[in-house]
Amino acid sequence: SSVLPTLYIDDFTVMEEVKDLTVLRHGDHCIVGLNPVRKVHRWIDAVVFWCASWEILRLYHHFIMMDDVKIISADQVPLRADGTPASICEYSNTPIDGIRQVQKFGWWHLWQNLAPFHQLTLHDYLLGRGPMGVFRVKEELSDAERAQVVLEAQRLMQDY
Repeated sequence: SSVLPTLYIDDFTVMEEVKDLTVLRHGDHCIVGLNPVRKVHRWIDAVVFWCASWEILRLYHHFIMMDDVKIISADQVPLRADGTPASICEYSNTPIDGIRQVQKFGWWHLWQNLAPFHQLTLHDYLLGRGPMGVFRVKEELSDAERAQVVLEAQRLMQDY
């Protein structure tokens, strides 16, 4: 029996749920369930990922893989070949980081930059849960195209 593809909310873009994080490569366009209260409590995060996995939640957050995931550590951290955590690039913020931003710079600064473009580890999203609820846009990218995606993300971080 064949498995039906998972479609993005545009009903055109095909995405696949990632079952093994070591298939993720630099330049991949990944998608997770939209969670405006990410990192407030790990149970909330787990429920959002579960709802996205079962396609109950069809509101998504996007990020770009900056590194290839080569191995998963004993404590479930996705790692690069050199043993450092694999990273992603995205526009995002968390409620806790938003509060810190207000304390440091004031409300106006937060309002002007609600979701800064930044680099963080993939593990920051997963926190040992594994790949459930992580999707990847199904597309064939050459090594040159992958390198270009990462380069553009790095430029955006410098300019944003």
